[in-house]
Amino acid sequence: MSAHDAPPYGGASSDTSPGRPGTPPPSPRRNWLPFWRIATSFTSHARRPAERREDMKPEATQQPDRDERQETSDTPDAGITPARPALRTTRDDAPPYVTRDGSIIRELMHPAVHGNANQSLAEAEVPPGCATLRHTHPRTEELYHVLEGDGEMALDDAVFAVAPGDTVCIPPGTPHSIRNTGVTSLRILCCCSPAYSHDDTVLTD
Repeated sequence: MSAHDAPPYGGASSDTSPGRPGTPPPSPRRNWLPFWRIATSFTSHARRPAERREDMKPEATQQPDRDERQETSDTPDAGITPARPALRTTRDDAPPYVTRDGSIIRELMHPAVHGNANQSLAEAEVPPGCATLRHTHPRTEELYHVLEGDGEMALDDAVFAVAPGDTVCIPPGTPHSIRNTGVTSLRILCCCSPAYSHDDTVLTD
């Protein structure tokens, strides 16, 4: 046998019959799956339709929680009151009128006009040398806050001076009046709770 006929595995002969010299060592047996079987097994779940996978979930997990229902529902849930729009007024939009006590009033916020609920806010103006008529509000608590000018407040049996920055509480049923003692208009913020009403104004003079 020539050098070109040397067996590829180092044996004495190139005959690969079993049990004879030159037979290559058998490859170890391995439990390999064919590639197409591996690929099919690996991708079988990925190819399953999404709705089939969702069907396997417990029914409770498919229900949106309460917050999600509120955000996506077109109809508010029962018992939930939607937030009311903010109310904003400007003084120049409030027309002045003369109230029962003789002062010039601008209703800055009032349920009958603006839709708020439990109180009213007005600006009262008393010209120099003038005073409001003494009166009471049987149901209403009222606050006076002086914005501008000098005045003299009569509250039941008490009489005292008021100036810008002063606030006076007038309990329900308490007779009161205010007089302008300065040379400019006396301007006062008047807050009433419940809201001001002509029917709840009783003149005592």
